[in-house]
This record gives sequence, C-alpha cells and structure tokens, in this order.
Amino acid sequence: MGNCLSFQISCDQTLNHVCGCLCGDGNYIKKLTQNLDELEDALEELVATRVDLSTSVRIEERNGLQRLAKVQLWLSNAEAIEYEARGLIPSRTTETERLFPVPVDQRPIKPTVGLDRMLDDTWNLFMKENVGTLGIYVSRNGRVAKIQEEIGKRLSIHNERWVQSEEEEKASDIHKILKKQKFVLLLDDIWSEVDLQKIGVPYPNEENYCKIAFTARSVEVRGCMMRANAEMHVPCLEPDDAWDLFQKQVGDITLNFHEDIPQLARKMATKCQVLPLALTVIGGAMSCKRTVHEWQIAMNSSYIKI
Repeated sequence: MGNCLSFQISCDQTLNHVCGCLCGDGNYIKKLTQNLDELEDALEELVATRVDLSTSVRIEERNGLQRLAKVQLWLSNAEAIEYEARGLIPSRTTETERLFPVPVDQRPIKPTVGLDRMLDDTWNLFMKENVGTLGIYVSRNGRVAKIQEEIGKRLSIHNERWVQSEEEEKASDIHKILKKQKFVLLLDDIWSEVDLQKIGVPYPNEENYCKIAFTARSVEVRGCMMRANAEMHVPCLEPDDAWDLFQKQVGDITLNFHEDIPQLARKMATKCQVLPLALTVIGGAMSCKRTVHEWQIAMNSSYIKI
C-alpha cells in the first residue's frame, strides 16, 4: 500500500480545499457567490481524486495488499463532504436571493423646489449615532398588513403561501430576517399608530445600527411616533420657492398662452398658502387651462380655497 500512502498526501490537500469552501473563514455572505463558484471547482477536483484513489486501492487489493484504515477513513470523509457540497450547489440561486435583498429601484424624480436645505438637515440628523427613529411631520392609514406586504416583497418572502398567512406569522418571518441585518425602513404619510412589534420590525438601538424614518401630517399624531429619538418639522416654502414650484407644475406653454395668465397664476399660488402639496396638485390641474376665463373661474371656485 505504499503507493496509496504517497497518494494520500495530495488527497488530503483536496479534501481540505473543499472543507475550506464549506466552512472556512472566507465563507461570508458578502462572498457567497464567489465561495459557491470555488466550491464547485473544489468538488470537481475532490470527485476526481476520490475516483482515482478508489481505483488505485482496488488494484492494490487485487494484488493481495490490505486497505489501510486511514485510506478508508479518507474515502468515507470524502463521500460525506461530497454529499454535503452537492446539497448546497443546486440551491445556490435560492440562497443568493434570500441572503441578498432586492436592490432599491432607481427611478427618475422631479427636482426638489425650496427643500434642499431641509433634505440636508434631515440626512445629517438621521445619520447621528444616537438617532434610530426620526419623525418628520409633513396619508393613508398605516395598516399593518399593507406595511408587512411591502416589507415582504423587499425581503423576497412574499409569495402565495405567505400572503395567506396570519399577521403574527408574517411578523415572525420578517423579524427572523431583519434581526440579523442592518436596515433602513422609510414609512411615508403616517396617520395613525404603527406598532413595529405587530409588523415584525425590530426596534432600532445602538447595537443593531438600524434606522427608521417616517413622515406624519402633524405633531398631534403622537401615537404613531414609535419612540422617535429625533423629530423634524418641515416648514412651508418661501414665497419665491412656492411660485417657482407652481410655475413648474403649470408649465411654460400655459403661462405664456395669454399675457394675463401669469398674474392670475401668481394670485392662485398665493392662495395655496405656500403648501407644497396644494401647489403641486392645483398647479397640475391648471396646466391645461389656457384661457383667462378658465383661470378666473378657478380662482372663484370652492376647490381652490385652502
């Protein structure tokens, strides 16, 4: 069995290579794809080495030599590791999707008007280490089911079975994933209390480094503030910024259609009380009104009264 003993040295190196791919220090989530590629290569090498060794052992045994216990142990270990590795490789797509959330969608947005300073202040406040939850008072009801649905989609656990699950079961699934990750959760236009525990979202703390930001109409909506560490009040626009926003919503074609329209548009923008939402909605509604008569009717109508 001298031939088998000398061959076993290279066999040990192959076996260690596969083990390193399975549980070595480099097997971090961030290197999952790379590790799985290396595992496939190492497994291929291991199978070839095991087959060659088994063939050599059988030849030596036919010549009357006895199989060493160390050789048999190596073959048994190789088969066990091969079985484990083959179980991981077919599920690589599923595991990759589960461990790597769907990236944030990038969509073109309209430029902000008069809010650049506020956005900078919000970001700087949100990035402070002692701020885990930020309340922004700027509308729908924050229903648990709706929020769970959106989070489930982002975590790639939203499927037909999951949709039919009870609220508590969904919360448990969400919590199992988020408690192991750093995350940023943005909740927009909150009207009533949002119970993070019912949703399954872990509360931010100094240990998990997670962040939650939400917007609400007013400070009176205190019940939904979820123990906010910091609060920010979004002021109304300055008059010049309000007029700039209103012009953008109406459009140059309409504003230049008649010489009297710009003056009427300024009065209408003033009636919107520098509120961004009112300026946006009413300005958009007036973008197709290109006669002085239509603007005069709109100025006197009830829907323009803020």
